[in-house]
Amino acid sequence: MNNKTVFFYLGVVFFGLSRFADADVLTDISDASIGKLLRSHQITGTPEPDTPVEPFTSPVVKLGKKLFFSPDLSLSGAVSCASCHHPQTAGGDGLALPVGVIVNDHTLFGQKRLDALKGLYPDQYEELLIPRNSPTVFNASLYRENLFWDGRLQYLQEALPDAGMASPACGVGGNGRLVRLGNGYSNVRPECYEEKNLLQAQARLPMVSPFEMKGLKDAHYNHHELYEVIIQRLQSNPQWCSVFRQAFAESEAATCQEMIHIDRVTEALSRFQGHLLFIDNAFFRYVKGKGDLTPLEKRG
Repeated sequence: MNNKTVFFYLGVVFFGLSRFADADVLTDISDASIGKLLRSHQITGTPEPDTPVEPFTSPVVKLGKKLFFSPDLSLSGAVSCASCHHPQTAGGDGLALPVGVIVNDHTLFGQKRLDALKGLYPDQYEELLIPRNSPTVFNASLYRENLFWDGRLQYLQEALPDAGMASPACGVGGNGRLVRLGNGYSNVRPECYEEKNLLQAQARLPMVSPFEMKGLKDAHYNHHELYEVIIQRLQSNPQWCSVFRQAFAESEAATCQEMIHIDRVTEALSRFQGHLLFIDNAFFRYVKGKGDLTPLEKRG
C-alpha cells in the first residue's frame, strides 16, 4: 500500500469528523483532549457498519462483485459501477468530476477514461463531465444515517411515510426499513423505498441516472421500464441465471424469471460493497490505544 492510499483512507475517516461544530476545534492536541472529543461524539475504534460484513467467499458477495464490474447494468451496455468506483483508484475514479456513459468502454477508468473523452471531444469535454465527484465506495457501509454528497438518501425516522410520497414500496408491513430519497440537504422531491439498508437503496439509483448508467439518449424510459430492460437482459443470459441460482440457493426448478429481479440485484451489490471495509489503519489503532499519530495528524 503506497503513501497516497494510506492518506486517502485517513482522509475518509477524518471526513466523518467534519460534522463536528466549530466549538470542537482543538487547540490542545494532547491524547487526553482528543480522547475526550472522540468520546463526546461516540467515535470508537470498532465502528458498526450499516451492512453486515461477510466473507468474500459468500456466493452473494461474489455475485455482487460480478454485477459491480459488469456493463450489463447500464442501458447501453457500455459502463459499469466500477467505471466510476474502481478499487485501483481507491473506490472512486481519481478525478475531480467523473466521465459518464459517453466513453463507450467499460474497461477504462480514472485518467484513461478522461483521456478517451478528451480524444472524442477535445474542445468540449469539460461540458460533458458528470457535475458531481464520484465518492468512494470504500467504507460506505459506515454511513448509518444518509448517503450522497447532499445527504438526500436517508433512513426515515417516522413510523409512516409522508402522504405526499409516491412509491409502491412505501407500504407498511415489509421486511426492510423505509429509506427516503430527497429532502436531505437538497430540494429533491422525496420518494421512498423499502430496503434492508442504505447501500441497497443506493444501488438502485445509478442505473436510472441519465448522467451515470442510463445515459441521455434514451430519456423516454421511466425508472420501472429501465429496470425491466436490465432485468430481462440478465434473465436471458444463462451465465447470470447460474450465478444467481448459486448465490440464492435456488432449486433447479426455479426459472430465470423467478430468480432474477431488481431487489436481488441491489441486495447483491450492497453486500459486495459492505465487504469493502478498510478500518485497519493508523486512526483506528490510535482510537483503540494500540498506536499513535504524528502531531500533524492530530491537528488534522
